[in-house]
Amino acid sequence: QGDMISNPDISALDALSRIANVQVDRIGSAQTAFFRMRVDKKPFDDVRVRNAIKICQDRQKMLQLAYRGYGDLGADHPIAPVHPAYCKEEAPKQDIAKAKALLTEAGYPNGIDVELKCKNDPNWELVASQVLKEMCAPAGIRVTVNQLPSPQYWQQWTQLDFGFTTWTHRPLDTMVASLAFRTGAPWNETKWSNEKFERLLNEAEGTVEVE
Repeated sequence: QGDMISNPDISALDALSRIANVQVDRIGSAQTAFFRMRVDKKPFDDVRVRNAIKICQDRQKMLQLAYRGYGDLGADHPIAPVHPAYCKEEAPKQDIAKAKALLTEAGYPNGIDVELKCKNDPNWELVASQVLKEMCAPAGIRVTVNQLPSPQYWQQWTQLDFGFTTWTHRPLDTMVASLAFRTGAPWNETKWSNEKFERLLNEAEGTVEVE
């Protein structure tokens, strides 16, 4: 029998791998990381701006640079492959030309300046934020990364206009959806609100027969 280190900082991987009596296993979870935007704050109140930031990302490259390729690509929702009701969906592809066009349509032909706040621990979150900054630059999205100590980040995380938040594993797909996206929910950090979504979520939460 031995101890298990769950979800260590990825920077510890090399050191752990060199220890003779340590076995490093890769196990998928529903731990999810979000670059998320407040939909009630400019310029993120325009879905075209949000979509432009989404498609600036080369997600495979970001996963490799920030987390050594360990993990699954996000498709802009918190439902993970380990969840019972997971439905496979492809992650959006990088498209800088389309991102520029979306910004122009939204009234920002000269691009935008935004501030992204992230935590300083674990370090890979800062790396991911810096990678996003570099990927957004060619589209005219000028990102300033503001690194905060973790306690300071968590004191204000639901109020940030643009932040990088990690959500801990939950066993059911409906759990994070309910916590993160219901209108007025305390942890609804994006302030997103959609009546149809909530009606469907209520139906899903009340369904006993999973199939």
